[in-house]
Amino acid sequence: MAAIQEDNGKKLEEMRRTVDEKLHATLEQRLGDSFRLVSERLEQVHAGLGEMKSLAGNVGDLKKVMQNVRTRGTWGEVQLGAIIESLFTAEQFRKNLKTGGSNSNEIVEFAVRIPSPADEEPVWLPIDSKYPVEPYQMLLDAHETGDRAEILQATSAFESSPES
Repeated sequence: MAAIQEDNGKKLEEMRRTVDEKLHATLEQRLGDSFRLVSERLEQVHAGLGEMKSLAGNVGDLKKVMQNVRTRGTWGEVQLGAIIESLFTAEQFRKNLKTGGSNSNEIVEFAVRIPSPADEEPVWLPIDSKYPVEPYQMLLDAHETGDRAEILQATSAFESSPES
C-alpha cells in the first residue's frame, strides 16, 4: 500500500510538473504575442503622430502664406479661373472685363454672360475672387462672444469691407 501511495505521489508530482510546464509555455507564448501586438500598435500610433505633426506644420506654413493678402488674392483668382474655365465655354465668360460703361476704369476679374436675346447687348454678371477674411473672422468671433453691439459693429465692418 505504501509503495502504491508513493508511486501515485510521484506520478501526481510528475503530472503537476508537466501541467505547470505546459501552462507556463502557453502563458509565455500568449503574453509574448500580446506584447508584440501592443508594441506594433504603439509603433503605428507613433508613426501616425509623426505624420500629424508634419501635417500640422504644413497647415501652419499654408496659413502663413495665406495671411498675405496679395498671395491669397492671386491664389483665389487662379482657383476661380480654373473653376470658371471648367464650367463655361469661352463665349460664356470674360476675364478682366471692364465694367461700368465707357467712363469707368473698373475691371472685374471674371464675368459670366447671362443669356439674353441676340439683338440686345450681353449682360455680364461680375465675379470677384476676393473675400474679406479678416472682417469675416471678426464677425465669427463677435458671434462667439454673443455681444450684440460687437456683432453689429463686426457685421458693419464686414459689409463695408473693400473686398466684399
